[in-house]
Parts: sequence; structure tokens; C-alpha cells
Amino acid sequence: MERGEVGRHNGDWHGNKQQTGNGAGGPYNVTSIVVVVVEVVVVVVVVVVVVVVVVVVVVVVVMIMILIKIIIIVGYGDFSNNGNNNKK
Repeated sequence: MERGEVGRHNGDWHGNKQQTGNGAGGPYNVTSIVVVVVEVVVVVVVVVVVVVVVVVVVVVVVMIMILIKIIIIVGYGDFSNNGNNNKK
């Protein structure tokens, strides 16, 4: 909580205090670096999670499609001949 408060009172939450030059050489530079590192880590984690979720969803959809094709082939014979006739 302390880092967040420092960020709010001295520039915005992204630690932009040091860009204005007011905090140059002060103790807030360390805080802004930490905040930036934390933000980068958070962004990387979010991107990785999103990518993993998308990959999992795609894999599940493909597996379901394959299962449906297998069920149709097993149940009704050749997919290319009878697949269209059995769609509701």
C-alpha cells in the first residue's frame, strides 16, 4: 500500500514524477522504478495468461470438432457422404 500512496501523491500512479524532473535524485526514483518493474511484470503475466487461455480454447474447440466428426463417422458412416444429411 505504501508504494501506491507514494505514487499517487508524487505524480501519477505510473511513477512519472521522475520524468518531470522534480523528483530527480530523490527517494521516489527507486519507487518509480519498482512501480514500472511491477507494471511490466503484471503486463507480461496478463499477456501470457491471455495467450494460454486462447490456446486452450482453440485446442478444446478443435478436439470437440474432431470428436463430433468421429461420432458422425461412427454413427452414420462416411462423413463426406452422410454428414450434410444428418445436420439439424
